[in-house]
Amino acid sequence: MGRTHPPSPRHPHGPHRHGLVGRRQPGREDLATIGDDRAIRLWDIETHQRLALYTGHTGVVHSVLFSPDGNTLATSGNDGTVRLWDTDVFNDLATLTHTACTIAGRSLTEREWRRYVPGGVAYHRICP
Repeated sequence: MGRTHPPSPRHPHGPHRHGLVGRRQPGREDLATIGDDRAIRLWDIETHQRLALYTGHTGVVHSVLFSPDGNTLATSGNDGTVRLWDTDVFNDLATLTHTACTIAGRSLTEREWRRYVPGGVAYHRICP
């Protein structure tokens, strides 16, 4: 699933591993990418917009796979963990709001909002 590249000026710390996997849903095709930055990105293939950024691995992410229904993304990394990500959370603002408030226990900062919430959704305080 991944490809190894020799060190380059862009990746001076050695080989860069990356991978990708796609999913198809009615009216939509997405792509998940992984790399040595320990993050997983979900992209809309048609618009080239980033839909989500998932962070939590403490080591390089080596593999990524969508569940058969496309609603869960499984990743594994050299930190020895397998993580399951809800890919549906960004499709509905009410779900996103509830999930963000539950996880963070507070409203997101504007910086966090820009990093984690898909483009086109204006920042606002979401938790009571």
